[in-house]
Amino acid sequence: MPSPHSKHASRGVSSQRGGASLLVLVAVIALLAAAAFLLFSDSPPTPRPQFPDAQLETPAPERPVPTVAEFQAEDLPVKERNDIEVATESGQIAGGLILGRVVDDLGNPVPDAMVVLSERFGLGQSFLGNMPQESDKKHPGSQKRTDANGVYRFHRMPSGKIFEMWVRHDDFAPTAGPTVVVQKDQKQELPPVVLKSGFVLRGYVTDIGGNPLQALVQITMQQASLSSPGSNIAKNLELGRTLEVVAGADGHFEIPRVAQGIWRLRATYEGYGSAEINPLVMMNGKVPDEQHIELGPEYTISGRVIDGQGAPVVNAQVNTARSRPRPPMSFSATTDEQGAFTLKGLPNGMFGIYVEAEGFSSSRRPNVESNSKDIEIVMQVRGGVSGRVVQQSGAPVSDFSLTVLTTHRGTPQYGVTGKRYAFSDPNGNFEIADLDPGSYVLMADNKSYAPS
Repeated sequence: MPSPHSKHASRGVSSQRGGASLLVLVAVIALLAAAAFLLFSDSPPTPRPQFPDAQLETPAPERPVPTVAEFQAEDLPVKERNDIEVATESGQIAGGLILGRVVDDLGNPVPDAMVVLSERFGLGQSFLGNMPQESDKKHPGSQKRTDANGVYRFHRMPSGKIFEMWVRHDDFAPTAGPTVVVQKDQKQELPPVVLKSGFVLRGYVTDIGGNPLQALVQITMQQASLSSPGSNIAKNLELGRTLEVVAGADGHFEIPRVAQGIWRLRATYEGYGSAEINPLVMMNGKVPDEQHIELGPEYTISGRVIDGQGAPVVNAQVNTARSRPRPPMSFSATTDEQGAFTLKGLPNGMFGIYVEAEGFSSSRRPNVESNSKDIEIVMQVRGGVSGRVVQQSGAPVSDFSLTVLTTHRGTPQYGVTGKRYAFSDPNGNFEIADLDPGSYVLMADNKSYAPS
């Protein structure tokens, strides 16, 4: 049996051996760490390829995207300074450069071509915040001319909007260009717009007895988009969307450079009722046959436009459209100082009348027979509303928009009027004029608050 002393001696030997092993292990780890350090830190860096002719460019300082209100004419080339730019309300972010070329079907540049961008007012814009504001409608687009190389440039169009392009030159048929979606800070180079010779429309005009008439012949393109609502004869003539000629002594006419599309052909002659061919399709290279337009006897509709007090409404626009028989045809006249009007050159049929005048709500009269006389149309004076937009604390909201909604009596539903106004007033004040008589709800919205 070993003595207590021998036990203590064997324990001391074991302890010494364990300590030596531990020291060896620590030394090995230290050596490995040192080797790793030398490998990764002291090794020479991999040489980088040298380009003696290349120089690093210092990046240009980042400039904030300019707003339309901040834009100055000095930022444009001299020849661009007098061009019409889209004017929008202060603070709207401006888009980048939009450019492209206009060429003929051989690829040659077409200088001095007119390029028009018209804002598209889509169906999605007809509800609440997506509706075009009244200030936007005053500037629905912009117009440029191509340079000697057939290049057009649009600078700083309002971003976030969609524009449709129309291109016109006197030597070619007009055509639609690509749809343009304006981006906030982006240069867009659009594909070339190719102008071609287009279609040639031929025909002749006679009365119901077959006698030739030297009538005025107009062909008008039917609107296929939602851009720039409303029709303007002078503008359509400028853009080539309306073309007109006078028939010869034999009643024959020829209209060259007609664009591809769906058209409405009309002939008018003093003392006769106008006649139309509608629709007239010119697509896919198919030339329509010679058209024969026959004019019958003239009918008229006459009357007077007054306000609620019986006073004449001067310079009211009286529009009428034939509801039957087909095709539908539209005519217009303007009231004189007595509020009287006469719609001339009508064919036989049933018409609806629509009257507009500044400061008055529009008025309608359906089912009016041709040759009707002494029609009286009453118009109501428009009203307005004013007020103030504040926070819950009573502090004014300085920047806000108001949407005008109609009320439906007896129901919780609202109707869309298409009217939306932007205001900027330090006291939160607003005033809206030219509202038709009736009840309305105003919806206010601001980016920092929930609509109310």
